[in-house]
Amino acid sequence: MITDPEALRRRNLQAFRRHQPHVAKILAGIPTTVSVIERDDTGAAQNLLIADTKLYPAPAVEWTAGQMRGFLANPMRITFPNASHTNLTAISLKHYKEMVDFAAGKKWQMASVPVIDSGYMFVYGIGLGHHLEELIDKVDAHYIVLIEPVVEFLVQSLRVVDWGKLFRLAKRRDKTLYFVLGLEDARAVRAIESVIQANGNDFIEGSYFYFHYYSWALKEIYVNFSLQVKNHYNSAGFFEDEVKMVTNAASNARQYSFHIVEDSRFIGQSLPVFIVGSGPSLDTDIEIIRKWRDQVLLFSSGTSLGILLKNGLTPDIHTEVENGELTWSILSKLSETYDLSGIILAASLTVDPRVPALFNRRWFFFRGALSSSHILMGKHKGLSGCEPTVANTSLAVTAALGFSTAYLFGVDCGYAEESNKHHSKDSFYYSGDTPYYQEDKFKEHNNQLVPGNFGGTFRASWVYDGSARSLGGLARASGVTLYNCSHGARIEDTIPKAAAAITLPNSYIDRRVVLGRLENLLTAYEPGELMANITAEDMIGEAETYRDAFRTLAEEARQRKESFWQFAKTLAAFNKEMMPQCGRFLYMARGSITTCLRAAAFLGNRLDKRQRRAYLDHFYEVLPQPIDEMGETSSALFRQFFTEGEKID
Repeated sequence: MITDPEALRRRNLQAFRRHQPHVAKILAGIPTTVSVIERDDTGAAQNLLIADTKLYPAPAVEWTAGQMRGFLANPMRITFPNASHTNLTAISLKHYKEMVDFAAGKKWQMASVPVIDSGYMFVYGIGLGHHLEELIDKVDAHYIVLIEPVVEFLVQSLRVVDWGKLFRLAKRRDKTLYFVLGLEDARAVRAIESVIQANGNDFIEGSYFYFHYYSWALKEIYVNFSLQVKNHYNSAGFFEDEVKMVTNAASNARQYSFHIVEDSRFIGQSLPVFIVGSGPSLDTDIEIIRKWRDQVLLFSSGTSLGILLKNGLTPDIHTEVENGELTWSILSKLSETYDLSGIILAASLTVDPRVPALFNRRWFFFRGALSSSHILMGKHKGLSGCEPTVANTSLAVTAALGFSTAYLFGVDCGYAEESNKHHSKDSFYYSGDTPYYQEDKFKEHNNQLVPGNFGGTFRASWVYDGSARSLGGLARASGVTLYNCSHGARIEDTIPKAAAAITLPNSYIDRRVVLGRLENLLTAYEPGELMANITAEDMIGEAETYRDAFRTLAEEARQRKESFWQFAKTLAAFNKEMMPQCGRFLYMARGSITTCLRAAAFLGNRLDKRQRRAYLDHFYEVLPQPIDEMGETSSALFRQFFTEGEKID
């Protein structure tokens, strides 16, 4: 029996208002359709006609049924040959080897793909929707992302399938539906990524791709997302890196006098800012920078400092965000040739402790998500938008200090597809002493194609793409008018501007006076002052409290026979509850705790039900061990840098 299409449409609209109100608003905005549903003599929907072109190559129900048989027999999935994608480091690797040895001792046979608890299914195309009920019912994925560039197709599906039934089925199966509608290319990819960011990447391995109909738009979304989804493989942060962050931050706070840059409300600054990166287009515009040098505040970002100095340009502020030894290596070599003392260093407090000694004036900032910030930040605010590249840091400092107009040079966020020139000719990449640099690896990492600022196509990596997004987002949020003079990737919410077209007022503003006035507004600290009231005993107590509570948590999860998926939810709720009383330890340990879970699940979710139960019992038994080890290491670290109520000399 065929339901009256208009009655079905009305019921479906009510279902969307109840279950997906934001989608209901989109549907309400499309009162008429151009496409036509083709029906047979019984009224069954057979196809969708768009300007006399059929969406399906055969009657929709039969064609979709054959498509589903092929998909269920051989689905396209995200899989990995091993657990290295979980970001294994020394502590988590030890736990993973324990689980590998346990499984190997049982001589169990494992499936090549996860047999339970895959995170996502990405459905490319809604069309008339005949495929949706079977996908929701039979495919083991917790989050189902429905991608449809042509919103009208969803409108037409309201007259064909029972969406209320689909929503009820998803609820019974404990699955969540997400809609990505009316978007193409990068915007669609970003919407898909936002779903992953909201729900986590712990179980992205095993996720499904389903293609319902062919279109150029869907193909482009798939290709771009397939490249971008690699960003979501790795766990966020790991314990050993957090130990380094705390060590560096505590060392810097103990050794140096400095000021703190944070997100604050400063009086607007009219002096224009030039932010300089190390992209290849910097070579084209270096003379333009020289032309306006005396009328702007000049920022060097990371390796662009050496390029500017080689060209006789000394910046006012130099920014750094990385904590590695490479930063020290580059800057120390520059200091042998150039005098850096007159430049203000604006850097993360986690920078290599040898770096600040090269500069006479130091402005530090906190990166909010780091354990070192949680320990030392106190009343201060973290600096928004300072990652993932040091060009982002320069704009974040610019915005935090109240400057309202900035220009980007050499912030290419990619390089021309037809060119191998990925940095300025004066960059250290071409100096001959970069042993880690490999041309083929650089090309491999820059595997995305993005539109250019002045046209053309550019190659970009996930880091470059993330940098471009952050730059545009911060400009929009802060109100900074941001001109992009770089000959690289297009950056949304910036204004493309050829460097030669820049015109600045002839009025002279003394940069030193502006910087001096701003520095007086920043909170100042003497060596050790920031750490004076932080006690090791309190932080050690946090580690011990978390370790004891975690043992209880793991045992209770074992008794409840929780799966890895269920335990991930339990752990997230537990960490949220423990954060107020154990946050300083938890910020250090949580990344590696998650890695232990993800790596163990990589093996465990490939076992059958009986084997998986024994495997989970062992997992819960040994999981407290890495927590204990991290607790002992962090306690020793706290004792090294913090004392009971004394200022450290």
